[in-house]
Amino acid sequence: MYNSARFLLLFVLLNVCSGGLYAETGSFNPDATLVYRDMVGGPYFDEWYLDGDLVSGANLSLLREGKSGSLTMPVAITCGSGVLTVTGDGIVFGHMAISAAEAQDYLTADIVAAVIDKVCTHR
Repeated sequence: MYNSARFLLLFVLLNVCSGGLYAETGSFNPDATLVYRDMVGGPYFDEWYLDGDLVSGANLSLLREGKSGSLTMPVAITCGSGVLTVTGDGIVFGHMAISAAEAQDYLTADIVAAVIDKVCTHR
């Protein structure tokens, strides 16, 4: 009886503790830079990442993962004027294409400010 209980407890603990070993990474480059954490209600949040060459500003993509689902969009940042522009179509939930204008609508002033600050401090 006790051996069965110990075995069950050990099995449960191993499964719980090893869960992180098998967790999937996001749908984007794991080396992307976290730029903003957006609280979306209760304990839930979205994390916004910037991927690409932060020094030159080339090939930048803005990525969201979290409660609201995944979102990816190509962006360009003009540090002199402090402008972030979505330069092409975005992808929501890993497969639904949206226009650049629709992707731009997902960006709040706080997200834009955080991205511009991150990129422009690297130049």
